[in-house]
Order: sequence, then C-alpha cells, then structure tokens
Amino acid sequence: MKASFFKIFLAILFIFQGFFNGNYISAQTVEDSLLNVVRTSADDSVIVTTYLTLCDFKTYNDTKKAIEYADKALAIAQKTKFYLGVARSYERLGNAHFQLGENTLAAENYLKAREANKQVGDYEIEGSILYNLGNIQFELGNYEKSTEYATEAGEVFLSHNDSIGYGATLYMISGNYGSTGNYDQAIKATLEALGIFQRQNVRAWEIFSLDKLVELYNVQKQYNKSLEILKTSLAYRRNNNNEKFTAITYRMLGDIYLELKDFEKARVALDSSFYLNDTRGFEQEKIKTMYSQGKLEFETEDYNMALSIFEEGLQLSNKLNDELFKCSNYLGIGKCLFKKAEYSEAIKNLSRCIDHAKNIDDDSKLSEGYLVMSEAYEALNQPGRALDNYKLYAQFNDSVIANENKRQFAEMASKYEAEKKEQQISSLQLEKETMQTNKRRVTGLWILTSIIALLIVSILVLAYRKNRQLLANEKELDKIKSRFFANISHEFRTPLTLILGPVHDLLQKKETQPFQGELKMVKKQADRLLALINQILDLSKLDAGKYRLHITSGDFVAMLKSTVLSFHSLAETKNIRLGVKTDRNEFMANFDRENVETIINNLLSNAFKFEPEGGVIEVGMNSDDVEKTNRVQIRVTNSGSYIPPELCDNLFDRFYQSEHEQKAGKGTGIGLALTKELVELHGGKIEVKSSKENGTRFFVTLPTNLSVTDPDEIATQKVSTLQPVSEENEVSKITVTDSKTKIGVPVILIVEDHPEVSSYIQSVLQADYQIETAMNGKEGIERALELVPDVIISDVMMPEKDGIEVTHTLKNNELTSHIPIILLTAKASVENRLEGLGAKADAYLTKPFNAGELQIRVKNMLDARDKLREKYSRELIIKPNNLVVKSLEEVFIEKICQIIEDNMGNEEFTVEELAGKIGLSRSQLHRKLEATTGKTASQFIREYRLERARGLIEKNVGTIAEISYQVGFNNPAYFNKCFKEYFKITPGELRNSLNLQLL
Repeated sequence: MKASFFKIFLAILFIFQGFFNGNYISAQTVEDSLLNVVRTSADDSVIVTTYLTLCDFKTYNDTKKAIEYADKALAIAQKTKFYLGVARSYERLGNAHFQLGENTLAAENYLKAREANKQVGDYEIEGSILYNLGNIQFELGNYEKSTEYATEAGEVFLSHNDSIGYGATLYMISGNYGSTGNYDQAIKATLEALGIFQRQNVRAWEIFSLDKLVELYNVQKQYNKSLEILKTSLAYRRNNNNEKFTAITYRMLGDIYLELKDFEKARVALDSSFYLNDTRGFEQEKIKTMYSQGKLEFETEDYNMALSIFEEGLQLSNKLNDELFKCSNYLGIGKCLFKKAEYSEAIKNLSRCIDHAKNIDDDSKLSEGYLVMSEAYEALNQPGRALDNYKLYAQFNDSVIANENKRQFAEMASKYEAEKKEQQISSLQLEKETMQTNKRRVTGLWILTSIIALLIVSILVLAYRKNRQLLANEKELDKIKSRFFANISHEFRTPLTLILGPVHDLLQKKETQPFQGELKMVKKQADRLLALINQILDLSKLDAGKYRLHITSGDFVAMLKSTVLSFHSLAETKNIRLGVKTDRNEFMANFDRENVETIINNLLSNAFKFEPEGGVIEVGMNSDDVEKTNRVQIRVTNSGSYIPPELCDNLFDRFYQSEHEQKAGKGTGIGLALTKELVELHGGKIEVKSSKENGTRFFVTLPTNLSVTDPDEIATQKVSTLQPVSEENEVSKITVTDSKTKIGVPVILIVEDHPEVSSYIQSVLQADYQIETAMNGKEGIERALELVPDVIISDVMMPEKDGIEVTHTLKNNELTSHIPIILLTAKASVENRLEGLGAKADAYLTKPFNAGELQIRVKNMLDARDKLREKYSRELIIKPNNLVVKSLEEVFIEKICQIIEDNMGNEEFTVEELAGKIGLSRSQLHRKLEATTGKTASQFIREYRLERARGLIEKNVGTIAEISYQVGFNNPAYFNKCFKEYFKITPGELRNSLNLQLL
C-alpha cells in the first residue's frame, strides 16, 4: 500500500524539526537544490512536483512563499493539462491559505482541487480535501458539519485500506464530540484512533491521541485512567529530551497522586518536577510545583514544612508578580498558621489571600479563605466576626456550586443542540442574513454620524477661535473694573439665593395658600433686590464698554406716563401725591426705551425714599425747543427733601451715602450713579438742584434724533467691538418629576464656601442623590480626585481657589475630565460666562437660581453622561484610534486599552497592575471607568480581551483554543463560557455564522 498524505505530512514535519534543531543541512541549501532541479529539468511533471515540494517545504515557515510556488506549479500544470498536478496545486494552495487563517480562500481552493481531481480520481487527494474542509468547519466551531466532512473522508480512506487516514478522521471526530460536551463518544473515537496509530507505529499521532484522552478523562475526574496515559507520555517526552514538558508531566502526575491520597508517589513525582524546574530555570513552572509540594506537606500534617514551602513560593510569586500564586500561597500560609494555633497571624495572611482572590475573581479561593478565617475568629472567641466570615464563605461557595451546575447544564444543552442539526443550520443561515443587513445599516449610520461629528467639531473649533480672538481684544483695565463690580454683586446674590429659592418652593405648595400674600410680598422685594444687583452689573458693563443701546422710534410721552403710573400704588401706600405734567399729549422720538425707563425709575425710587408722607412728587417733560435743539428735558421733583449745595455734586458718585442716608439706612449709592452713566451713554446730561423752598429737582436732557439701530448692532462710541452672547434673564420653571430610585445613587459634590447656600443646595438635591461637600476650591479639587463624583456644583468666588480654577484643574485631569461641572455664581455677565465656559464648565447658573432648574440641569447631565458611557462602552473598547478629535476621556480609555494590549497574553494581569501603570488607585480607576464606560476595571479588562478575541476569530488567525491563550485566557472552556455570556454566541457559532457562505 502506498504511503498516505498523513505519512507524508509527518515526514515533512520531522524534517523541518531537524532543520530547526540544526541536525540537517540548512533550509536555504535544500531550497536552492530543489530550485536547481526546476532550472535543469525538461520534464514538466517533474517541475510541477518539485514546485509542490518547495510549497510543502515553505508552508509552515514562509507561507507567502509557499503560495508563490504553488501558483507556479498550477500555471505549468494547467498549461500542460497535467490534471494530477492541477489538483495537487489547488490542494497546496488550500493548505497555505488555511495556515494563514484565510478560511474562505482555503475552502475555494479545496473545492477547485476536488473538481480537478475528478479527471484523475486520486483517493488521497479526495480524502485530504474532505479532511481539510472538516478542519475548517472545526475551526469555525461548526462541529456537526465538521463531523460530516470527517466521516465522508473516513469512508474514502477505508475504501482504499488507508487506516492512518481513517485514524486521523476519527481524531477530528473525537474533537467535535468533546467540543459539544459528548465526552463518552469523544473518548470512544479517540481510543479507536489511538489503536490504529499504535498498530501502524505512527508515534506522533499516538501522542496526540494520548494527550486528547488525558484532557477528556480529567474533565470527568477519571484520574486512574489519566495516570496510565501520563506515564506513557512521560516516557515519550523523556526519550525526546523535552525537559520542560517532562517537568510539567511530573507535576500533573503528582497532582493526580495527591487527589488519590497516594502521598509517597506524589512526593516522588513532585520532587522530580521541582528538580527539573529548579536546575533549568523554569521559574513559572517552579511556582506551580512548589504549591503542589506545600499542599502535599499540609495533607501529611507536616505544617512547619508546608509553611516553609508556601513562604518560599510566595517570595517567588512576588518576584514574578504572579497574582494567582500570591493568592494561593497566602491561603496555604494562613491554613498552616491556623493549624499551629497562631490565629491572629493566620487571619492576616488569609486577609491578603482574599484581597488577591478578589483581584482575579477566584470564587473558590474566596470561599476557602473565608471559611478558614471564620474558624480562626471562632478560635479567638469572636463569634460575631466568625459568623460574618462564614456567611461570606457560604455566599462564594454557592457561587462555585452554581458555576459547576452551569457547566453541567451547558453539557446537557450541547447534547440537545446536537439533535437539532437541520433546524440550527436554517437558524444560522437566517441569522447570517440578518447580521449582513444590520452590518450595512450600522455602516451607513456610522458614516452619517462621522459626517455630523466632523461638522460639529469644525463649527466648535471655529467658534472657539473666534471667541479667543474676541477675548484677546479685551483691555486689562476693563477686566479689573468688571471683576470689582461682579464681586460686589456676588455678596448680594448669595443671600438673595437663600430667599428666592425657598420662597419659590413655598409658593408652589398648597399648604402655604393662607400665606400667599406675604410670600408674594417677600418675592416682590427679593425681585427688587435682584433689580439692584442688575444695576451693579449694568455699571460693570458700562465701565467695560459693553452696554448696548437699542434705539427705536416711539411715543416719548406715553412711555413717560406709563413708567410713572407703575409707582401709583407705592404713592398711595405712602400717602404721597404723584403727578405728571407734559407740554404735549404725544411726542414721537428716537430713544432707547429700556434705558430711559431705567433712568426715570431710578430717579422716582430716589424721590420716594426721601419724600415724607403727605408730600408731593412731580414728573414733568419740556419740549419747547425740540425742533431747534433736538433735545427733550425731563424733570423729577420731590418737594419735601433738601440737599445742601456742597453735597449735590457727590450724589452721582458710586456708593456715596449722605450722613442722613447712613442714619436712616436708606440708599446704596448705586441708583443715581447708574442713572448718570446711562444718561451720558444716551448722549445727554443730568443735573440736580435743591432748595428748602422748592425741594430737590433732577433735570435730565436727552437727544431725540438718534439713529434707529438694528438690535444686534452697537450704537455708541463707548461700546467695544465685542458682541457678547445674549443673556437669559428668565429662570426656567421646570421641576423634576422623575424621582425613581436608581441602583447606585449618583454622587453630587457641592463646592461652596457659604454654609447656608451649601445647605440649601443640599436640601434641593438630597432626596435623589448622595451629597458630598467642600468648603473651598482647593478642598473641592482634593475631594473630586478622591471621590470621582458624578456631578460637581461649584461656586465661582471662593477662597484658596475659585470655581474657574477648580473647573480648569479638573477638566484637564484624566481622572476627572469626564465629570460635568455646574458653575453657580453671581457673576452673570457675558464675560464671566465666557470665562467659565472657556474653562470647560458644562453649565453656568446665575444666583439666585431656580431650584427646579438646578434639579433638571443635574438630571440632564447625568442622562448625557449615561449616553456618553454607552458610546464608550460600544465604540472605545477596541477602536479608540478611529476618533477624529480625542477628548481627555478618550485619551484615557486609549491608554487603558494600550496597557491591556501590551499585556494581552499575560493571563495573570491584574486590576492593581493596570491601576499602577495608569497612576491611579484601584478605587479611582474603578470610579473613572464606571463613570465613562459603565464597567468595572476587571469587567473592562475581560471584555477588552473578548472583543480582541472576536476580532481574531473573524480574521481566522488560529484555532479557538489558540486565540483563547493569545488573549490571556488559560482555560479554553472558561473562555468559551465568558464569550457566550458576553456575545450571546459561542466562538464556534460565530465562526460558523461567518463561514456559511463558503458552502
């Protein structure tokens, strides 16, 4: 019988091993010799065969070159109609593409080889093609289809008495059974294949089969059978001088003897493993062997020896930073100390074990650690702590049992699914079509979103540059003046917030209906206070050259009478006779209505302050010479007050109060100062005259021929070229109605130096949120970095650091850059808003604020963060580099991803290591990741690995098991479980869904 392709495969494999070990001539010499045959031969069939030999020679170490040689063989074979060469060339191309993980191309070439082979009828090519098609299906996780191909290949080999080929198909079938949890059938097929390889003396396939049996028997805990196989594997590996795998086999033997309580044999095996690991420097394996030795001494009750071994193992695990064996050795030390009645020391080491077990999510170690700790506390006569730890033991022990039940259920489910083959294929086909449709939709949506994002970013960049240019034109003197007046207004707005906020709340409640009149009076007076504060801000604008006139045409007389009419109620209350005298019933003029109304209001307010009861206040208008002068004069007289001439000139000084005003507690010195500024801004002038006979009279002369302006244009010489954003003067009346309790209450940090304001904000928000406070900007920054809250509400004017500094510091820190910040302040001017927004504040509320608006702002910010968190959870796990403009959150996530990427293959990479590399504590990293992605640190690492695994599976870069190791999972079964829980589909099912189109 001629040698099958499996014998040829093994021969080539061993030749390559010889090249790599230096036992044969160099690979380049062999390649040159074969190429020389190509150059010197005149026989096309010899040339084709030689090229195919070169292809086989290069498939596993230079696959691209192998494809090149196969293509050359194919071209010559097709040209000369050498059909056997055509079939073999396509087969070799399939092998090369499969080696590269290009399953689609591999399958296409195998099918072409099968078609070409119809002209030849070579059974080896037919069987090889079917076997390789089954291999592709196995890699894709389509185990039923893989079994069909393997069975068909087996029938081909059997019909030609090729037992080795048939044995290889049985090996593949056993793998399919094992992958679906059908262990009995898997063992049966493996044993049959093993018998064939032993009879044919094919040693490599025999060892493959033995390793498969050990894997299957260990799953079923049939340790006696595993022992026999391991002894055979040990002899084979010792004969081949494979010292590392010999040491591993010794350890596996020792662990099984330990399970069987055969301590002497366990000791011999483990000592042999330790010797090889120690002398050859296999430190990672040495840790594992030492832990097994420690367990052996513990089981034989030599606690001092066990303690010594565990402590030495802990030192080595610390050196290698092996989190798993740090945990294991601390557990061993704690158990030994407990047995030696050193309970306090035992508890210390068990606590360290539990800390490490939490890092690696090892419920088994947590369960055992809590149990021993409970017993230690009981021995120390601390029943309360003993009970607490026993409860934790029970909790994690239940988790371990639940995981085992899940595994058993998964095995049952896989058997059930195997019985529904046709239904599954139809379902997967439909799923594939749905996924393709969804993929097209997602692609279109992604493109549209990217375009919109680019437009938004472009607009924001242009707006930012424009604002920077505008702000650069500000003069330093204007900034100093504006800041001075804003500081004063802050002192008014803080108490005003504490008045208007609660009053507004009380007015909304039914219980306060009997007090509506009094409450409305309080609100009215508070609004009056707000008007005074706005006057101060108007002064600030005037000094900075930003107060704008909006000149319109209107009836000056009607405006004057309407403004005076608003004071009639006050006049009746104080029993003052208020009158208006005008020399015309109607007079059309061009003026700034709001500006002139403010002037008259301030003059009347001043008159009412100092006019006694029973007095007379008169407002008059004189327009006799208006046609010549284009000016009109307004006169405000209060008969009962007198100002000495030497003091009249001081009336328009800011914050000036006469001795009488100071004693009476009247006036602030703001209204008349603002009036004078507004009159001069309007192009007019103001004078005051006072006498004991006629009282005090104010004369205001204003131009009436000003040009009507567009509201958006600057109309006076004192206004700068800046055009600030218009301010909102009305506070939203929206109230929060959604008060559903959420799992995980959001944390709000209030940074406010005024205790009463801080207390009021807390009362508004504490029903729905967890509140934390800080008394100044410096403390606020420290608390924010410590807590990483969900929202920060900060005053602007504070000691240590102001709100702008707080915002700038936190928004430029990776740990806190994602936190929405609301600036709450009396500094309500456009310049202050621009300053706050320039520091990247998310909202700017002016005191006094509306409680409902504050609640809805906080709620909207939390909702926005939730949407952003969903975005990062979906988009930033694998592809953060696709972003056009990267925020600090995105840069932070990218750093996290890069660190995980650098440690992708390190199965013992921990959350502590990640936090240390990024420069944060474990809790800070947890809060930051949870806020930006909605995931814990350990969950983020695991899901990142799973996302990477999915990408590798989709690219067909290796087997499922290889990919699981590549992304840091040391147990393919656990990898399959995690993958299914995350993607709702097993890795094999994913490959199957991506590859159905091949068939």
